[in-house]
Order: sequence, then structure tokens, then C-alpha cells
Amino acid sequence: MRCPSCGAEGPSGSRFCPICGAPLLDHGAKVAAVKTLLAGKDCGRCGYVSCTENAAAIVRGASAFDSCLNLTPQAVAQIRRIVGRRESVWRGALQVLWRSLASIRLAIGLIIVITLLSIVGTLIPQGDSPEAYIQRYGQQGYLWLHALKLDGLFQAWYFLELLLALLLNTAACAVKRSSVSWRLLTKPMPDRSEE
Repeated sequence: MRCPSCGAEGPSGSRFCPICGAPLLDHGAKVAAVKTLLAGKDCGRCGYVSCTENAAAIVRGASAFDSCLNLTPQAVAQIRRIVGRRESVWRGALQVLWRSLASIRLAIGLIIVITLLSIVGTLIPQGDSPEAYIQRYGQQGYLWLHALKLDGLFQAWYFLELLLALLLNTAACAVKRSSVSWRLLTKPMPDRSEE
């Protein structure tokens, strides 16, 4: 069993660390200690129905140390010490990438940018001849429009990339939230009294 204070590996069954003397926690105590650091809101945004389920998943290694969205960096560091397990760099990087991709904020930002570009694309005629743009906006204006691909905005590489990013973000959001929704749907309804 790893010591939460110094990180030394102690013999199994020990109640105290042989190096620093700190108390060693068993599985149930670790879950309880991690749960006290979580938000306690049972909001389900972490992918688990309750904070207790999330704490148990963190202790057994099925969930990230910072899976609760309300944690401070200090609380994450405390959870790492309690669990006594280091997270691999690749796993941590992949989890950060996944959380970023499945972010609602990213979806809102992409929708705003795509909407603003679409407004620009409707105000500027698309696919006209260069002469029509030069007549309407002047030589310098046409050069800027052509350089920024505003004369064919809806076929521009950056507009298509934004649409692809929105598609990936929508799919990631659906996958991330489907596990919580499925658990809530399959959870038996409690019996209710007439009161």
C-alpha cells in the first residue's frame, strides 16, 4: 500500500507508513477521503450519478483525478496523494484533449464563429467574377476579399474546418453525456407514496 504523504510503498496490511509514520488508508477509507474533496453536488457532469460513485472510480483507477469539474488544483493534488497512484502523461493528455473536445463552451464558440462568418457570407456575394468584385469593392478590396477567401466563403478551407470541428464536438458531447443519460434511464424509479 502506497503512503499518501511520502509516496513510499509499505507492506500490505500496515496501518502506518514505515518511513514517515503517516496513517495508511484502506479502499473504503480512500473512497470516503476522496468523496470529501469532491463537490458533493451529485450533479452527474463527471459521468457518474453520484459523487460516491465517482470517488470509488477514482480510487480504483477508472476515472481521472480531476473528473469532478468543480475541483481546485489543490484538491486534485490531495486526491493524488490519497490514492497514491500517478497518472501517466499520455492518459492525462488524452483526458484533457477529450474534455476540451466534449466541451459545451467549445460548441458555443464554434456556433458563434460559424454564424458570424455565415452573416459575412450572405452580405458579400459569393462566386461572382473578379470584375464584379473590383467594380463593387475596388482593386484593393478585391485583393483582401480574395486573400481571405470571402468571395467563396462557404467553400473556404477554414469554414469547412470549423464545420468539421463542430461535428466532432457534437459527437463527443453526445458520447460523453450518453453514459449518464443511460444510467438515469435504466435506474429503477423509487416507489412513491400518495403523499
